[in-house]
Amino acid sequence: MKLSIALIFVAGLVFSLAGQSFGYPPFLAKSRKFGAKDCTFCHVDPLGGPPWNERGKWLIAEKDRRKADIVDVEWLTEYKPGKPGEKKAPAGSASSSVEQELTVLYNELIDAGKKKETGPFTRIMADDFSEINAAGLIFNKAAVLASIPNYTIESYAVSEISTRVFGDAAIMTLRSDSKGTYQGADVSGEYRETIVWIKRDGRWQMVAVQVTRLPAR
Repeated sequence: MKLSIALIFVAGLVFSLAGQSFGYPPFLAKSRKFGAKDCTFCHVDPLGGPPWNERGKWLIAEKDRRKADIVDVEWLTEYKPGKPGEKKAPAGSASSSVEQELTVLYNELIDAGKKKETGPFTRIMADDFSEINAAGLIFNKAAVLASIPNYTIESYAVSEISTRVFGDAAIMTLRSDSKGTYQGADVSGEYRETIVWIKRDGRWQMVAVQVTRLPAR
């Protein structure tokens, strides 16, 4: 278990969006005319695979938008840095409002984790909550609640929050940088997190989480 387990937050992109890694040699060769030198052209990790940088996320978003089976490198002719394939919801939109609401809940869990309080976790996590951590292990709500007192969180910074809303369901992705210990062992690190939320009885609850640890710099 690790710091992100106690905080319930997920990492990386949803596996179903990824399909197979598109950083393998044929894709890299086709990308060279666009300036690619290695897999970091689209991936954070030089070896490929998740997580992806802005260009990689754009390609995946294009794959979904075009309803294509695989990524086509030629789409990069339309790519412009700083303009991801999926447009950020404008301020005041429904998606923006939901993201603000979910971010408040997320921050409430961070504060509770720092204070080793389980109350907010009990309320915000659904009873059928489950998490797949960076090691591929699965934890339910009871396991997470039991782990919280064993963590000491020194800092927890969040960036790159993005939320997609599908009616009463939402998928939030973000990047976290945490520093702390679990039962005295250092569990500091950077993570990509993916959180699935469901709106039940008029309130949002966290139902699923997946975490990917980023390579050390």
